[in-house]
Amino acid sequence: MLNHFQFKLYRHDFQIKFSRCRLMMSHLLKRYASRKYLERRNIENSKLSDAALLALMCLKVQYQVATWRKFCQLVSDVIPSLPMLEYSRFMRRCKNLIPIFQSIRSGLIEMSSYGDIAIIDSFPLPLCQDHRKFRAILFQCFADIGYNATKQKYYYGFKVHVVTDTQGLILNYELTPASIHDAKAAPEVIENCPCPFVIADVGYVGKKLQHIFSQMGY
Repeated sequence: MLNHFQFKLYRHDFQIKFSRCRLMMSHLLKRYASRKYLERRNIENSKLSDAALLALMCLKVQYQVATWRKFCQLVSDVIPSLPMLEYSRFMRRCKNLIPIFQSIRSGLIEMSSYGDIAIIDSFPLPLCQDHRKFRAILFQCFADIGYNATKQKYYYGFKVHVVTDTQGLILNYELTPASIHDAKAAPEVIENCPCPFVIADVGYVGKKLQHIFSQMGY
C-alpha cells in the first residue's frame, strides 16, 4: 500500500479525499458534538484539529492500512504540510474522539431513512494464526477461544455482532469474546433498533430468544 502512494495519482487522490472528509467532519462536529467538548480548554492550540483527526480515522479504514504506525507514516509522506502529532499523542487524541464518533454515527442514523426489516448476524475477528490460538496472550483479559461454524474451526479473538437494514446501513453493533453465542448477544445488539421485523440465520433460532424479541416488540 505504501509503495502505491509513490505515484502522483494515488497521492493526489488521498489528498482530495482527506480535504473533503475533513470539511464534512467539521460540519458534523458542529452539529452533533456537545458545546462543552467543542469549547474545551486550549483547543485553539491544537496542532491537528478534531475534524482532521476524524477524517484520518475514516481514511485508515477506507485504505485498509494494517497498523496505525504505517498509516501515520503514509500521511506524513503523502501530506507533508499536515502537522502530524507524535505517535502516542496521536493515538490518545483518536481514543478520546471515539465517543464523538459514536455521537455522529447515532445522529446520522436518526436522520437516515430505513425500512421495516433489519438483519442481524455476526462474524469472527481472530487475533492470531490458528497455530497460536492456544498460547496467544493479546487481549487475554477480554478475548477467548470460540468456534467459527462457517469454517468449522476454532479461533482466538472476538466476535462482532451487527444489525443492519436491508441496504446495509449499520444500525448497531457489539464486540464480544469469541465464545459468546449469537443468541446471547442478540437482545442487547437489537435494542432500540427502529425496524420491527428482524431476519436472522439458524444461529439465532430458539423459543427463548423469540420470546425475548417478542417482549421487546420485534
